[in-house]
Amino acid sequence: MLNGSYAERVPEQPRPASRRPLPSCRVRIEKIADTRGSPELLGVVAGRAVRAPADVDAWLRNVLRGLETRSVHAVFAEESAAGSELRVNFELQLASVTNIRANKSANVQFIISYPQGTAPGESKAYRGMAAGTNWASGDGELQRLVDHAFSDALDRVASDLLGRCAALG
Repeated sequence: MLNGSYAERVPEQPRPASRRPLPSCRVRIEKIADTRGSPELLGVVAGRAVRAPADVDAWLRNVLRGLETRSVHAVFAEESAAGSELRVNFELQLASVTNIRANKSANVQFIISYPQGTAPGESKAYRGMAAGTNWASGDGELQRLVDHAFSDALDRVASDLLGRCAALG
C-alpha cells in the first residue's frame, strides 16, 4: 500500500544568491476529485496488489503541494478566501502501476480545469510517467515510482500555470 505521502524526484537544491528568483504564481485549488474506476487499487506488481492510500484526498493534496517547488503557491479553497489568484479544479483520472518481467512503470493522468464564474471553463489533461527496473517490488520502491510519475506531470502543470499567471499580470 502506498503511504499517502509525496516526495520530489530530486531533493531541491539551494539557489545561489546571485540568481534571480523564479516568477511565482498563486493558485487556488477549489475542487479535488478522484474519478478513477477503482480508487482503492493502483495495479498489480509481481503478483501482488498495490493499494492506494486510505485517505486519497490527503494524498492528492500532498501531491499538489509539490507545485511549491515549481514556483506555484497552491492554496486550497478552505484555507483562504478567494482573491485574485488563478482558480483551478483538479481531477485524478488515472494512477496505475504495472510490471512486465523485470521492469515496472507508473502512469498518472489528471485534468486541470479553469472555472469561469459558475461555468466549468477550459480544461486540459496532464500525463506523467516513470519506469525502471523492478528490483524487489517493495512499498518504498513503488511509492518512489508513483511519486516520479506525479512529478513528471506536475512539471507540465507548473509550466502552464506560470504562463497563465503571467498573462493575468
